[in-house]
Amino acid sequence: MNEDSDLANVHRRYVNAEREDEGIPDYFKQRLNNNTQNELLQEAVFRELWYSDDAIHSLGSLESVIDRDRQTISDRLDEMVEQGMLKKGSINNGDYWWINFPDSEYPLPRDTVVHPKPDSEEMSASEFFEQTHVIIGAVALLATAIGGGMVLFGVFQPTGDPLLPVPTQEVLNLGILTIFVSYLFLLFAVVVWIISQAFDSEDMDIRAMFEQE
Repeated sequence: MNEDSDLANVHRRYVNAEREDEGIPDYFKQRLNNNTQNELLQEAVFRELWYSDDAIHSLGSLESVIDRDRQTISDRLDEMVEQGMLKKGSINNGDYWWINFPDSEYPLPRDTVVHPKPDSEEMSASEFFEQTHVIIGAVALLATAIGGGMVLFGVFQPTGDPLLPVPTQEVLNLGILTIFVSYLFLLFAVVVWIISQAFDSEDMDIRAMFEQE
């Protein structure tokens, strides 16, 4: 049986594309309602959206690749909105649709990973900034900026008419001290990072040993 016979409205380029990747996930396939009495199947429309490089789709863009009238395409899109497969928005008196990915309520390209996979060692942005050495490093950088500002202020402060009721030399000394302390914090952040990496490596070795056993 010809591969195209299952879906008469699917272009061969999408059949070829499906051979090259994982294809449409079962999460979406199970929700498709391919009523054979319709002249345009839901799967034909969804494939256009899935294999498109665009994250959002208008009727105009779909009309250019699907040989059906605007109302028929719109009906299939709205059906999939009701089934939870797509989401719909409006702008400037026009409608647009996007794939309703479980990971995000906003339009996303299909190859975008919102959260790391459960078994992945990759951390999210929030997890990265919650690390102890990152927090210490951020505080150190902030202190460096403050100390540098104090030094510059002290250097360019007029000697005859000071802007602050603090001697210029004290401002300079405090700025230099702040920068020195910030460097110590940066060094401490590096030490904390090295220690954390060592413990992580040891944990990985222990897990590998148990897996081998």
